Amino acid sequence: MFAIAYGRYLDGQLRAGALPDVTSTARAQAGPMIPPARRADPLTVQSVQQIPAGATFMIALRDRAHTFTASLTLAKVRGRWLLVSVSPPDLDTILAPTPRPIPEPEGSGPPERAARMFIAGYLAWLYGQAPVHAIRTAASRLLARFTGHPPRVPPTIRSLRPAVEAIAMARRGRGWQALANISDGHETYELVLTIAHTREQWLISNVSSPQ
Repeated sequence: MFAIAYGRYLDGQLRAGALPDVTSTARAQAGPMIPPARRADPLTVQSVQQIPAGATFMIALRDRAHTFTASLTLAKVRGRWLLVSVSPPDLDTILAPTPRPIPEPEGSGPPERAARMFIAGYLAWLYGQAPVHAIRTAASRLLARFTGHPPRVPPTIRSLRPAVEAIAMARRGRGWQALANISDGHETYELVLTIAHTREQWLISNVSSPQ
């Protein structure tokens, strides 16, 4: 019920004071409404997922153009379950304009395909959604580094769905560098990949950690 009401609040159809079953502290954490010019059809509840071993939920609200995720924490207050904490969606990140496509440098097609293949498996592993062997086109030393240092993934991160927003390719000596913008619905960050031609194929030899 709160997720439905919260969607109406973000759409400007409901005042924060009308949000149900919420403490005054959590109501103050509801965040800003979506600017009227950026609203794209009414928000609907896409999913409500409980984080294991806790009273925290991740909700996803969707219009025809965006997905907005928020984290909700519940607790019993005077014998009644209430929302005691709200982590609102980052509207600045979600509503940021889509970067304009950058013309691909000559010869960048094969290394970019290797980069995209790597990123797909790497993000799934980084967010705790796939094992390390899901990472493809990684050099053996890099894969060994990942195997020896698995990520510590909080439950709230596992429910996110990271995706590549844009990739820019640049030559670096005999190899390439890929700068990839990643968005997971909660924040946007950049990965920097070093790509080298090894054994007749393009492999990723290094990747920066997300900030």
